Order: sequence, then structure tokens, then C-alpha cells
Amino acid sequence: NWYHIQHQETLAKKLCQLASMDTAFFGNSGAEANEAAIKIARLHGRANNIDNPVILTANQSFHGRTMATLSATGNEKVQNGFSPLVSEFIHVDFNDIDAITAHVDNANIVAIMLEPIQGESGVIIPADDYLNQVQDICQANDWLLILDEVQTGIGRTG
Repeated sequence: NWYHIQHQETLAKKLCQLASMDTAFFGNSGAEANEAAIKIARLHGRANNIDNPVILTANQSFHGRTMATLSATGNEKVQNGFSPLVSEFIHVDFNDIDAITAHVDNANIVAIMLEPIQGESGVIIPADDYLNQVQDICQANDWLLILDEVQTGIGRTG
């Protein structure tokens, strides 16, 4: 930020401490937070000599209405009228580990971006072990795991 805001700094330190993280980012919207996550994933790819970083996202997902988050969104109805979209997103079926593992040999994959519970598409809850399996795949392949918790965060789902 350009300006020092003491309350924001205090909150950032507390959040980082609680989450065992080094940095906090405050955004004005979920789309802005997701946009930042997409940028971080692409930088992660470039830092690992990947010229065309690709992010896996889920069909029927919703990640926002900026150009990059619209492109990450896996719903043509939401994307309609905004072509050409930002490239380098591959959409796979939600809650389908095989759909993700089918891409482990793609050297351009840098991240998976998912909603822990798909909200916009009708409150679709994954299998109990799905997110743990996704995390294992990410760790095994040096992929980032981006969890879009705009609708599910802060205890909204229990």
C-alpha cells in the first residue's frame, strides 16, 4: 500500500501468525483477490522457467468478473459476450481426481484454482477426501493450490 494504516498492519500480522504465513494481501473484492492469486501463480511458473503458465480450474466454477477471473470461471453462460478471454486456463470436472491427474504430465501447469464448495453452480460439495487429494497432487508436482473462498470463507459454511 502507498499509505501506512496501523489497523491494517496489525490485522495483517495477526492473520499471518494464525495462518503460519509471511504475507497478507487485502483486496477490495473477491475478484481482485482471485486476480492477485492468478498473477502469483503465473509468476511462480515464470520463476520455474515455464514460459506459458497454465492454471487448472473447475467446470461450473465462478471466480469473478474481471477478464482473468472470467476466463478462470468454468461457465460459458457467465463468459458469454466477453471473448476473447485470457488464455492458459484448462477446465476440468469438479470433484474428479482423475480429471486432474490426467494433466500431471503437462509441464506448463502451475496451479489449481478451486472453490472448496461450488456456490454459483448450486452448492456442490466435494467428496470428503477430494481437497486433500488435490493438495497432495499439488505438492507432488510443485503446483500452487488456490482456494477461492469468497463464498465459503469466514465460517459461512459451518
